[in-house]
Amino acid sequence: MQLRPRRLAWLLVPLAAGAGLAIASPAFASAGQAPTIVAVSSSGTLAYGNLVNLKALVYPTDGGGTVRFAVDGATIPGCGAVGFGSGGGDTWQAICSTYVLSQGTHTITATYSGDTGYAGSSGTMQQTIDPSPGYFVGKLLSGANPNLTLSVEGASTSINAHIIQSTVDGTGDDIWVFKPVAGGYQIINGHSGMCVTTTYTAGADLIQLPCVGVPNQTWLMPGSFTSGGYRFIWDANTNMYFDVYGGSTAAGAHIDSFPYNGWYPNQLFLPVPAA
Repeated sequence: MQLRPRRLAWLLVPLAAGAGLAIASPAFASAGQAPTIVAVSSSGTLAYGNLVNLKALVYPTDGGGTVRFAVDGATIPGCGAVGFGSGGGDTWQAICSTYVLSQGTHTITATYSGDTGYAGSSGTMQQTIDPSPGYFVGKLLSGANPNLTLSVEGASTSINAHIIQSTVDGTGDDIWVFKPVAGGYQIINGHSGMCVTTTYTAGADLIQLPCVGVPNQTWLMPGSFTSGGYRFIWDANTNMYFDVYGGSTAAGAHIDSFPYNGWYPNQLFLPVPAA
């Protein structure tokens, strides 16, 4: 039996946005597979709480397989197996959009799974997140059931999707960004990038819509994000509150807007910073 040598691909990856290329660890290709290169990039240094678009350009490949994006070794929620969204021929690109990066400098790794014709490989880059006073990024635990967290129903990225309480499933739709705006905060979903929106009707479900700076997307919450403890969240115009419908403790229960009900737990929520 004749053994075929394994082919070696050197990975050329950006050190940082605009910083050129560096040689990283090699990737090995099995017999019958072509070696690949992964180049990772982003839009550069960003302020905390802003959307970060991480891009992995894979060459050569046929558009098969997926890309896993990780920050400092941990998979980014919702970016564990990202398909190629653009490209053609032998060059394809996958994008991970996330709000969850904390302040500081992080190592971003994009790992291509490979497919039957092309070997897996990976590339890295450094992403810096600058301080941004007033922002909060994290989960909102439900006072009705502290084992559940607020999320978007079905991890949807569509308009009018409902806000619910659910178990943590790793899709990133349970990450929320409180962005300071005039009169309060926009509450932005970390997976869809849309804002929690009220119709101003008591008992009506909260939904997500594109963030356009309208009053029914402006929310208030007492205290600081670091002070701990459950707190109310209410809209700045009608003073109706985030409310677990019917006081349900079940996963999948919808979140509606409702007048203050007197310290019942279904109107209390605990901000927990993202790891």
